Amino acid sequence: VPFVMSIIHFVPLQHFLQQRGVHRLSSCVLFCHFDDAAGIASQWYEETLASEAGRFWAGLLPGDSAELLQEAMNTVKARQFTGIVAMAVVEEDTVHLGVIVHPDSAAQAKAGDLVREALAVAGGKGGGRPEMARGAAPGGEAEAEAILEKVRELVG
Repeated sequence: VPFVMSIIHFVPLQHFLQQRGVHRLSSCVLFCHFDDAAGIASQWYEETLASEAGRFWAGLLPGDSAELLQEAMNTVKARQFTGIVAMAVVEEDTVHLGVIVHPDSAAQAKAGDLVREALAVAGGKGGGRPEMARGAAPGGEAEAEAILEKVRELVG
């Protein structure tokens, strides 16, 4: 059964979508199966993070699926990104946040602490290990931006 993933705030994915016949990124809706989340996460990584090793990135992922968030987290961890990544999606009035901290960046921040403190600004909860954590809070895109801004503030 396919699910619908709307594309939000993600210009680098435009080429990927155009190759698949989608030409109006501002109003497109991508139909795919859950299995496609891994492919989309991999494409997102290549276009967004591959050249950012050792740095900090925080932003919304190109969709509205918690499954995509998990696949993106798995991709970042598997490819051993050497910085800090905070990513969020909004799914049905819930903001899902995932943070990955490479061991080389552990002195700068802990993923579980970042998730707990950032989600608190929107009344959410979460946690995890120092290198990988997830959580959720009620809200939409405005709350997602506030949560990501708190992560940016905490990382410095």
